[in-house]
Amino acid sequence: MSGNATNQALRPNRDKFSFKMLSFDDNRWEQLLGGYRTQFDPRAAFSKLESNIQCEDAWDELWEGLHHQGDVGEASYAAVASHRANLSPATTGPLENLRIGRTY
Repeated sequence: MSGNATNQALRPNRDKFSFKMLSFDDNRWEQLLGGYRTQFDPRAAFSKLESNIQCEDAWDELWEGLHHQGDVGEASYAAVASHRANLSPATTGPLENLRIGRTY
């Protein structure tokens, strides 16, 4: 299987993801790419939301970092999967727009 083109293409990303959700203290967040295909660590914005501090700024930061002209990156998928359940219904706001497969 090591000669399989798909396996070779995925090899650089295997350490970034596993089938488990990333914990908030996992350092792999620092390596994930956002919508601009640059490193984006959403943990600070999620901390603001969970603490109900500067929520509007936090949503702006998440939207700008996780989404760009319909593009999302690894950080986008990880953020939605890992932290959707941790946010109260009152703070989910624009996160609903990050559903996978949604078109704009």
